[in-house]
Amino acid sequence: MSPATQLGEAELLSGPTIGGPAIVLVGDGGRVSFLRLAENSDYVFRYRNAVPNGSTTVTSAWVQFSFRTPSFDSLRPSAPQNVRVVERTATTVTVRWDAVPTAARYDVSLNGAAPVQTGVCSGAFCTPPDPLTFTFPRPTPGSSVLFSVTASRAPGFGCGPYCPPDNRFITSLPATLVVTN
Repeated sequence: MSPATQLGEAELLSGPTIGGPAIVLVGDGGRVSFLRLAENSDYVFRYRNAVPNGSTTVTSAWVQFSFRTPSFDSLRPSAPQNVRVVERTATTVTVRWDAVPTAARYDVSLNGAAPVQTGVCSGAFCTPPDPLTFTFPRPTPGSSVLFSVTASRAPGFGCGPYCPPDNRFITSLPATLVVTN
């Protein structure tokens, strides 16, 4: 039945839920969203469309669908690869890594400290630095620094106030490199 409308109905027929019964939302264009589903699990749901026809509503027959939810780690961007020292001076070390195709930004951490975003430019006439490099003070003789970098994709945009995006998995697992003097 065309066009699909938000007057359609969807029901979850099988599959595990977390934190209570599944919440099923039908949006514009017949878009169906589910909340409280478990990762890496199989689900079956059915949908039927409803289209206004004057003072009544015409409802289609039920159509059944199945899907498997991803594991949450599969939603993450890939960790940066090829992390390497590209320059050493008497006082600094510069580390570089390969771009992650889905990354909107990179965050680095030294020895587990709070992450710092790379490539940040502030000021009216600032030329942004290379977001794939980070320069930090050279470790003192006999010591080392644990360098860590993560890639983050842009947060998803929801489908309105009743369908918030799940942004828990927008950041990659870290790639690390031990830098010694």
